[in-house]
Amino acid sequence: MLQNHVMYSFVNQNYKFTGRDKKECLEMLEKILKIAEFVRKNGFLAVDDKIETVENPYLKEALTHVLNNIEPGRIDDLLAKHIFFENHTSQEILELLIIKEGVSLVIQGSKTQDILLELNPFFGKEFEKDTQKIFDEVHAKGGKIDRI
Repeated sequence: MLQNHVMYSFVNQNYKFTGRDKKECLEMLEKILKIAEFVRKNGFLAVDDKIETVENPYLKEALTHVLNNIEPGRIDDLLAKHIFFENHTSQEILELLIIKEGVSLVIQGSKTQDILLELNPFFGKEFEKDTQKIFDEVHAKGGKIDRI
């Protein structure tokens, strides 16, 4: 918990997320929600069949660690190190935060609606309709995905 407080303080002091950053990260929200629905229906091991379709290297890394039974706290720490020790744009930092929090919630078995509630603050009130639309579309597909 302290690590999250320190990380969010660091991010808050060093990055300001624009509407454009947030809009670009809606796709990552969609991916996290798709993964959550897929895992809920098929179990996490089924992600192994889709891992090669993951384009984002940090999402792929996090999912691979889960499949390799790396402790969730260590996965969280590894993703936090990318935030602290690598040079990123504000959009990339926001995307990493969404991946970090989203994968953690998927590992915990959180419902898709709960994941949306937890990730919505990253986007702010101005994107609530967009995030709800993404949730509705993902939920309607019932966990069916071709690629992540």
